[in-house]
Amino acid sequence: MKIKAYRCDSPVEKDIIEKYPGIQVVDSTLLFGLEHIGLAVEKAEQAFESGCNTSDNIFVEVLLWASGQRQIKRALEMYGLNGSQEVVVFGAEIPPGFSDGPGVCEVEIMLDESRLDALKRAFSITDTEMGVVPGSAEKAVKELICERISLAAIQ
Repeated sequence: MKIKAYRCDSPVEKDIIEKYPGIQVVDSTLLFGLEHIGLAVEKAEQAFESGCNTSDNIFVEVLLWASGQRQIKRALEMYGLNGSQEVVVFGAEIPPGFSDGPGVCEVEIMLDESRLDALKRAFSITDTEMGVVPGSAEKAVKELICERISLAAIQ
């Protein structure tokens, strides 16, 4: 799957998914980077291959894995489009009509202090857990979220 992050001048509305049915567009606030969705895509594809998927829709399955748990409602709360201007788009191909729109530019997801705090809250990451992972706070948050994604299989 192709995965890209975009910043849009105006909020991305939910009807974008109807306009481009071969892609999923999600709010990127609670993603540490493209590799976050990349890991979720990998886990979702494995779940479909093994018949252990929770959802019949690959895009919803990806959101479940990205959220690190198996509740569709919670995954949609975390990654649904709610006036989002910073989004990640993924699918077999990203249509030029989406990425070439006015006020749409490809960006890199920056893991700043605000995003780190939001991720720690959303994934219930404690200071104790942070202290166990050597290195920077960014590295710790990434590793702990990847751990939660991997452990979602046994929930």
